[in-house]
Amino acid sequence: MNFLIYFSCNIDFIPILGKKKTESDITMRIGICGKSGSGKSTVTKFFEIKGFHVIDLDLESKKLYSNVRIKDKIIATFGNESYQNDILDKNYISNLVFNDKSKLEALNSIFFPELENLVESSFSNFDNVIVDGAIIFDSKIHKMTDFNIYIKASENLMLERLLKREKTPSEILKSRIKSQSKYDLYENYCLYSIINDGTTMDLERKINDILNNH
Repeated sequence: MNFLIYFSCNIDFIPILGKKKTESDITMRIGICGKSGSGKSTVTKFFEIKGFHVIDLDLESKKLYSNVRIKDKIIATFGNESYQNDILDKNYISNLVFNDKSKLEALNSIFFPELENLVESSFSNFDNVIVDGAIIFDSKIHKMTDFNIYIKASENLMLERLLKREKTPSEILKSRIKSQSKYDLYENYCLYSIINDGTTMDLERKINDILNNH
């Protein structure tokens, strides 16, 4: 279940990036995608430091779990078992949609329009926006951005990063990375790819070079 996105400019590149939108401003709407452990969050933080407004689609999806209107739709679609003590039973939902495409589509039809509206609202209110999350492709939000960036790293490095941040057995983390193999296809729809296997200075240079191209 989804619900869960070279080239150096000066550090003061567009110092007013995050301000409220006005008609004369140049805008950048960028999608960020990548597998777990690829370093998407680190990339997003660099953009945030430069003033971009950030939308974390995974986080926004989780917020929707407790939305009364969304909760009612989920229960109406998947039954009262969908929630236990007012908390979404993600295992129950995952089991339902895992091998049933129609149920997955039904679930996506509940969440995706909400996320699309959120992104559209942010685009209307902010000059420069980062949309972070693999579901930019499943939800077609990638078509709303100016361009998308795919973040990647070696499997060993992704696993090493995940082991440092999570108390999860390595075999489970390996399975998670493997289950995200379809994300590799998303790179074909991205204008840029960043290989995030170096230092933070290397990463910042690559981000600055992308910004310099626009």
